[in-house]
Amino acid sequence: MSWTRVCFRYVGDAVDVERVSFTLGLPRAITYRRGDNPKSRAPNSWILESNLSEYDELETHIWWLLDELLPLKNDILQLNAEFGNPSFFCTIGNDGEDEATHVANFRPETIATIASLQASLLLSFSG
Repeated sequence: MSWTRVCFRYVGDAVDVERVSFTLGLPRAITYRRGDNPKSRAPNSWILESNLSEYDELETHIWWLLDELLPLKNDILQLNAEFGNPSFFCTIGNDGEDEATHVANFRPETIATIASLQASLLLSFSG
C-alpha cells in the first residue's frame, strides 16, 4: 500500500527558526538548529508536517497545510524575503507489500496556490 508524508519547511543556515516560529505562531512546528545534534550536519530547519494519515492522498496533505498557511500568507512572504523561499517536501512510498508505481497529480489550483506562497514543490519517491 502506498503512503505519503508532506511538510512545509524553511531550511538553511540563514533561517532563524525562532523568528519563523514567532512570526507564524504555529505550535505544531518542529525546529532544528545546526549543532543541536552533534552527529548531524543538517542546517537550521523549521518544519510543519501534515496532520493527516500517511495513507491519505498527496494533494489532500498539501491542502491541509495550505489551509493552515494561507491565513499567514503576508507573514510567509515577509519571511521569504529574509530567509529564502520555503518548500513543500513530499515523500511518496510503499510499505513493501507490492511493487507500486507512484504518480503525483496536481490540480492547477493547487500549483497556483503553492506558487502564491513563493514555495517550491519537492517530490521524493521511495520504494
